Amino acid sequence: MMKTALIVDSTAYLNEDIANHPDVYTIPLSLVFENGTFYQDTSERSIQLKFYEDLEQSRTLPKSSQPQPGKYYELMDTLVSKGYQAVIAIHLSSGISGTYSLGQSIMQEYQDRLECYCVDSKSSCIVMEVLTRLAIESLESGLSPQTVAKQLIWQSQRGQTYLMVELLDNLVKGGRLNAAGALVGQLLKIRPVLYFDEAGKILLFEKVRTNKKVFLRWIELAQAALKKYPEGVIFMLTHAENEEACDKMKDMLLQAFPDSEVHINRLGPVITTHTGKGSLGFGILPKIQNEHYK
Repeated sequence: MMKTALIVDSTAYLNEDIANHPDVYTIPLSLVFENGTFYQDTSERSIQLKFYEDLEQSRTLPKSSQPQPGKYYELMDTLVSKGYQAVIAIHLSSGISGTYSLGQSIMQEYQDRLECYCVDSKSSCIVMEVLTRLAIESLESGLSPQTVAKQLIWQSQRGQTYLMVELLDNLVKGGRLNAAGALVGQLLKIRPVLYFDEAGKILLFEKVRTNKKVFLRWIELAQAALKKYPEGVIFMLTHAENEEACDKMKDMLLQAFPDSEVHINRLGPVITTHTGKGSLGFGILPKIQNEHYK
């Protein structure tokens, strides 16, 4: 079995059990506010809460930056020195960030020392965490890094990710919605539902009147996915300080699909900058069975 490292960027917001796995390494993105306040993207709750306070008080959105190339090179050198033979990186969608391209570029320089694979998640957050979990399970079962990478790419290309934006403030600050439209939207309880398209870009999916209608729509999408992938799917939820809505959606999923697998984590600074506090994400990944992928 090849000694294999897994790299994820910080937008995976890994839960503690997976973040502490000895073969999992995280490379951070960062943010800076107009007043110079700097944040390193993180899943640490206390820092996230402080970030939300600053975000709500800021008239403009902070600017996010992909990982520093120097830090990525340092990490790759560390993996070589630790005796790793292969590395699989799982990164934030290339449709919204240059992180995947950065990782891919740097890894090409290490092909003579490591077997390198870079996976475009076509998504972020909990989808990246679940892909990491699946990679660990597959590697521990004896699959080669190449096969595992192929499976992750197959799943990420067929995954679905939806985002419900609770507050429209950040869409206004980001120039995606005018203030008058935001006010009307709030009064009518309109929930913009966004999604990652096949290229991994975030687009408007639907405008739904209430949270309940969003959840029912997501159940419909889950049913459609199960019909398309009879071998099974994995459900994922992520939120920015909206535990109540997250728990409600989880309950609805388990009621509709009692034997389903549901993973949950929290959104962190880089992603919340755009989705806003209170946002909720829902993801669906098809399961791999008997290596039925091309």
